[in-house]
Amino acid sequence: MLPSSSALSGSGVATRVAFWTGATSLGSNANLYWDNTNNRLGIGTAAPAQPLHVIGTGRFSAIASGANGAIVTSNTSGDLGFLNFTGNVNDVLRGNGIWAPVTSGVTTCGGVLTNYVQKWTGAQLCNSIIFDNGTNVGINTTTPSNKLAVVGGNISWGTSSEVSLLQNDQGGSIELGGQNGLANPITNGMPYIDFHFGTGSAQDYNARIINAANNRIDVTTSSGGVLSVNGTNIGVGTTSPAQRLDVAGNVRFSGALMPAGNAGTSGQILTSQGPGLAPVWQTPASIPLYGNNAQSVKLTTMQSTTSGSWANIPGMSITMTPTHNRVYIFASVAGRLTDNTGMAQFGQAAMYIRILVNGVEQAISKCIITDYDDMNGVIAGGSAAIAGVPVTVTIGSPITVQLQWYIVRLWSSSPWQLRCDPTLANIGDHAILTVFD
Repeated sequence: MLPSSSALSGSGVATRVAFWTGATSLGSNANLYWDNTNNRLGIGTAAPAQPLHVIGTGRFSAIASGANGAIVTSNTSGDLGFLNFTGNVNDVLRGNGIWAPVTSGVTTCGGVLTNYVQKWTGAQLCNSIIFDNGTNVGINTTTPSNKLAVVGGNISWGTSSEVSLLQNDQGGSIELGGQNGLANPITNGMPYIDFHFGTGSAQDYNARIINAANNRIDVTTSSGGVLSVNGTNIGVGTTSPAQRLDVAGNVRFSGALMPAGNAGTSGQILTSQGPGLAPVWQTPASIPLYGNNAQSVKLTTMQSTTSGSWANIPGMSITMTPTHNRVYIFASVAGRLTDNTGMAQFGQAAMYIRILVNGVEQAISKCIITDYDDMNGVIAGGSAAIAGVPVTVTIGSPITVQLQWYIVRLWSSSPWQLRCDPTLANIGDHAILTVFD
C-alpha cells in the first residue's frame, strides 16, 4: 500500500519513467522514457520510434540453444524466436529454413573439375574458363606460368566501358614492370614497358619505354640508343638535354632545314639572330662578313711628281660606307726615277707613301730608289707597301681613304721626277689601294 501523501517525497521529469528510490521517495533517470501518446518505451533515448527502442547493447540470458549455438529468427507476425544450429560444418541456412551444404540440391553441368572456378548459370553450377592452381590463375589455360595468364584473346578495360585494349597479334611479347628494390615502388617506382622482339630472345629487353625520373620519359634500346623527353626538352643520345632539341652526336638531314618554316633558297647561308631568336637564311652578299664589302682601286694612267711634300696620287682614293667597326687597309706603290721623257735617270731618291682616312694619317711606308745598270740598260726603281693596317671606324658612317706620296731626291742628273706608269709592259710600275671590310 502507498504511504500517505504527506510522507512521499521526490521530483520527476515529464515522460520519464518514475521508480522508487527509497521507502517513501520517487525518482527518475534520463535513460528511461515512456511515450504515453504512442505507447513506446525508450531506453537510452527520449524519442522512441518503436514500442521498444534501445540505444546501446542488449543481452538475453537463460535462453536454451543447441551445442553449436543459435540464431535469432522472426515469423510473419514479427515474433522473435531462436533457431538452434543442427547442421554440419560448412552448412548454410537455406531459404526454406533447413541447414544444408551450399551445393545441396544444386545440379552441375558435366561435373565439377578440380581447380576450376565455378559459375552459376541460373539453373546449375558449371566450370568457368578461370583456373586457379593455388599459385597462379589462368584464363582459358590450365597451365598458367605467371600470377595471371590469359590465352586466346585480348585484354580490354575502361572506367565505364571497354575503351582501352591490350592486343597480341604479331608475336613477341610486351612486359609491364617497375624498378625493383625501392622502399615504396608505387610512390617512388620507375614504371616501364619492355618490348621483346621475336620469340625466344634471352635479352632483358629489345626496346624499353621508362618513366626514369620526374617529368622524364626515356626510349632506350638494348644497343644503347636513347631518346629522352626531359621536362620541355628532347635529347637524342642524352638523357639531360639542355635545349629544346639536344643531340649528342652527328645530325644528318635528308630534307630541308626550315627555321620558322622557311627553307631558304639555293646559295643562302643560315645566320644567327642572337639568343632566343630563330636563325634566318641570308644571301652571302648581304651579310656583313669581311670581304663582302671590300673596295679596291689601282692606277691605270701614268702619274709623276717632284713634290717634296705629301700629294694625292690621282685616282687613288676610295669613299665607302663600312659594315664593320674596323677595316683593314692595304697599299702598294712601285715607281722609278726618270727624266721628263720617262727614261731612267742616274741618281738616288727616297719615295714615301701614306694612307689617310677622312684626312687623318693612319700609316707611312718608304723605299730607296737607286740606279744600276744591267743588260737591259739603266734601272732606277723601288716599291713601298703598307699591309693590313687596322683602322677603327663607325658602322654606317661613310669614310674616304686616300693614298699620297712625295719624293726626297738624294742626288741625280737633271731633269728628274718620280714616275709611276702602269701602262708600260714588263716595267712593274703600279699603285694599288685596298680596303678590306
